Amino acid sequence: MNPTDFRPTDTTPQAIEIALNKARGVLSGMGSDLEAAKQRRDDLLIDGTANELGAAEADLAKLRGDAERLEAITTNLTTRLCTAKRVTALGQAAEAAKALTDADAELAAWWRRDGIKIKRLVADGVKLKKTVENAAMDYQFISQQAGNRYPDAELAAPKFDQQSNASDFASTLAVWADGDNLEGKEGIQ
Repeated sequence: MNPTDFRPTDTTPQAIEIALNKARGVLSGMGSDLEAAKQRRDDLLIDGTANELGAAEADLAKLRGDAERLEAITTNLTTRLCTAKRVTALGQAAEAAKALTDADAELAAWWRRDGIKIKRLVADGVKLKKTVENAAMDYQFISQQAGNRYPDAELAAPKFDQQSNASDFASTLAVWADGDNLEGKEGIQ
């Protein structure tokens, strides 16, 4: 057994796991070889020659040494795998933190640049909506009085610009706030 056969190709968790699985596979297959070598040595203890016994002892010692080295390699690779997974996870967390920091900085810059304009535009829209609501109440009151006094008269009806969407101002803002593909949404031209 050559220990270099179980070295990972690089320090990534994937490469270490491949090497670890290879070492575990070889180690698990050694069990039957060790048992057979031990049995051969044990059988030669009584009936074998000194040379046969010496060779069987050497084979058993070599297999035990290989198994011990593979156990050490497996332990080492398991530790390295845990470390590599930790480094990878922490690196991914750092990248995610940077992405969040960058996105937050972009949003903050946008608010600094455009926030006051948006607040003013929304405030202007709210004032105009209140003006429309007040005009609607005036129209309703005045047209009702005129209709009661002159039931046969044809009253002028208001003409609404659909772009104003005054009846649903809050929903329109919510649609705009959604921000996904604003073109073609209600109230957007």
